[in-house]
Amino acid sequence: MDNLDVLIVDDETRIVRPLSFLLKRNGYTVDTAYNGDEALEKLNEQRPKLILLDIMIPGKDGYEICSFVKSNEKLKDIHVVMISCKGQKVDKQHAFERGADGYIEKPYSPDDILKIVHQICRC
Repeated sequence: MDNLDVLIVDDETRIVRPLSFLLKRNGYTVDTAYNGDEALEKLNEQRPKLILLDIMIPGKDGYEICSFVKSNEKLKDIHVVMISCKGQKVDKQHAFERGADGYIEKPYSPDDILKIVHQICRC
């Protein structure tokens, strides 16, 4: 997929499926990964404009994936928005220290997701 808009990385199918459906219904190209290792494999194959990235995923966690993306010369321009139920200030600070471009707390509204995806993918 050369023109991938969004890579969703979350280990919960009940999060991934509706989020993927919402974005596809609104015209975005979407792919999914259910753990950190799968996310890294997908990033070797394609270059999304945005990664919606859960923090607590099997294998390499979201923080590690974010750090990898932002420190990789080929990937560093990809926007990373962390999506997590971890809502304490220290969690958000840690995400931004790793290079995250945004942070959305679960539960989130579909409008919140669409707003940030639209800002990043339709520039």
